[in-house]
Amino acid sequence: MMCLDPTITRLSDSLLLSDVIGCDSVYRYGYRNRFDKVDQAKLTEGKNLASLLEDLQDELGPFSVCYGYLSQDLSRKIVTYQDPDKPSYHMWNLGAAVDVCFHEHVEDTAPIYAAHIIDDDHEYSRLITYSESEWLCIGTRIEEKEGKSRQKLYENRYLGVKKPKWVQYSQNSTTRASQKATHELEHPWRGTGHPQYHGGGRKQFEHQRISKYTHINDFLYDKYKVSRGEKNIPPFTDRKLINRWYQCAKMAGDVIDNIAYQFGTRVSIIRAYNSTVPKQKWDKRFTLEIVPPHWLKADTLAHHIEFMEGVELVRVANGKVRVTGEYI
Repeated sequence: MMCLDPTITRLSDSLLLSDVIGCDSVYRYGYRNRFDKVDQAKLTEGKNLASLLEDLQDELGPFSVCYGYLSQDLSRKIVTYQDPDKPSYHMWNLGAAVDVCFHEHVEDTAPIYAAHIIDDDHEYSRLITYSESEWLCIGTRIEEKEGKSRQKLYENRYLGVKKPKWVQYSQNSTTRASQKATHELEHPWRGTGHPQYHGGGRKQFEHQRISKYTHINDFLYDKYKVSRGEKNIPPFTDRKLINRWYQCAKMAGDVIDNIAYQFGTRVSIIRAYNSTVPKQKWDKRFTLEIVPPHWLKADTLAHHIEFMEGVELVRVANGKVRVTGEYI
């Protein structure tokens, strides 16, 4: 099978295929996820979704993705709530979907209110919030464009217990407007800090924040590991090593945060922590390879990063910025 290179396949101005092809199960269990070159219809659906995400970044700020495209092989391994071979948003053969976190928005309020903003101002096919989670799932379908979008809005509302309240918003515009206008949360939306009812109730990499604009999962993508099907897990079982790892992760997070503050955009991290490559183990130094959006020149980004505390070396090669730093 001939596969696309996710690190050079651009979905939109600030989103690469590599941003949407990793997930907790891929990193934790070493499940393979590949995007076949012949799947051009799926790629077109993904680009349509990415166009919406660019508009949402302008309105809600920089975002991360934790669960996007699933190959059929990966779907068979992790999808248990329906027939894993059935066309789906996450396989990008029934539209396209990703789970996304708008970092600035969740600092101040619940994701359901970001969902309300999206519902008011944008066309989409399906939008779902998850109880106790910073993440929401958004899906689009090309055939629903130009005023034909389904705009199905669902809320999993935290009620202080494991099982959330399932709320399906009305398709009647007047009733839906009333639902949003009178919406109140009975309990703090974060709950335990990770979904007890979704994703097996386990605290996943995307539920563990490193910095304002990053979670652990943002630093785990590796093209070769994802393509071959190899694990990439931080050294949680070794207290000394994990403390060093978090020090490096915090500094890497500071770099990404600084970019978001300065330029108001997300960037694609195509290489960072690697559990089996000595220079990328983050036991003393952190490494990052970053692809900026089209409008931001790599040289401009590199010049900004090189003056940050802890950064030792910044190089530009083929439009990518490579960063090495050491924690003190």
